[in-house]
Amino acid sequence: MGKDLASGADRAATIAAIAALGPAIELADLNPPPDDVEVALAGNIFHRHVILGPPDPARAGAKLDGLVGHVFRRGALAARQENVEALIGEMIGIVQHVAGTLSAMASAFAPAMSSSPARSSRRPSSSRTRPSSPMRSSRWAGCR
Repeated sequence: MGKDLASGADRAATIAAIAALGPAIELADLNPPPDDVEVALAGNIFHRHVILGPPDPARAGAKLDGLVGHVFRRGALAARQENVEALIGEMIGIVQHVAGTLSAMASAFAPAMSSSPARSSRRPSSSRTRPSSPMRSSRWAGCR
């Protein structure tokens, strides 16, 4: 994100706030498949790891044209997806939803944050937090 995005932001504001896109890989353990939704949610939906790749500013505004997802297993192509939104949903809508959720969470924590002596002069960093050093690799599995 290149700038803060308020809850309820329209499509144009959301597109303008997206400064780059980069690959992200989530590893989830679904073996055995969950029988109980409550148990799955309590276990953080089986997420094990997340890897974030370098941002590509050429894709600012969530430009997805020509983007293809590849999954490699043991060096061999296991899957290819030309419509990267087919599995995750519409990108701009997802960013709008996340902005609304973060805004709600920041509002919920604001009273506690303002009463803390160490935090009294600082605003919550909800949507502006960035990793200090993104994971770098010469070999990326994900979108290219």
